[in-house]
Amino acid sequence: MFNLNEQFAASSKDAVDTAMRFTQLALESTERLMKLQLETVRNTLEENAKTIKAAAAAKDVNELASMRSKAAETLVERATAYSREVYEVASQAQSQMAKLAEETLSTYNEKVMSNIDSALKNAPAGADAAVNAFKSSMAVASEAVETFTKAAKQVTDITEANIKAAANTAAQNVKAAAKKAA
Repeated sequence: MFNLNEQFAASSKDAVDTAMRFTQLALESTERLMKLQLETVRNTLEENAKTIKAAAAAKDVNELASMRSKAAETLVERATAYSREVYEVASQAQSQMAKLAEETLSTYNEKVMSNIDSALKNAPAGADAAVNAFKSSMAVASEAVETFTKAAKQVTDITEANIKAAANTAAQNVKAAAKKAA
């Protein structure tokens, strides 16, 4: 028999579990970003100290100019690498959350259909048409979500390719400028 209280309790538990999983994913991504930022700051400070010491020991202007070009090249390479890593963390978080949302929606749809089927067993004659219309609309909604998810994935893939291309171009331009300056 269809028990509304049990269904409501199960739905509430599922909603809390899903919210906790979303929260965990968000915290893990934030933790990775914070770790990346701390490592970047630490490495930058260490490299800056080395660069300052080397600049202080420079014997002529040409050596100092060469150091400046190398420092600029290194800075762009690090900024590019940092951007890639931040994008990777964000992309993975988005992918994991989208997957969780898809799983949640799929489970929800299955439960709704199961509940409708259970309720239909006790429904009066003639309710089949309304139930079939509802099932049809649920199927259309599921297809729309799937289409949207695929489109979002394509946009993510295109964006990732563009970011990589821009980063590579920037790194190449800095290397070329450093060679001209040297």
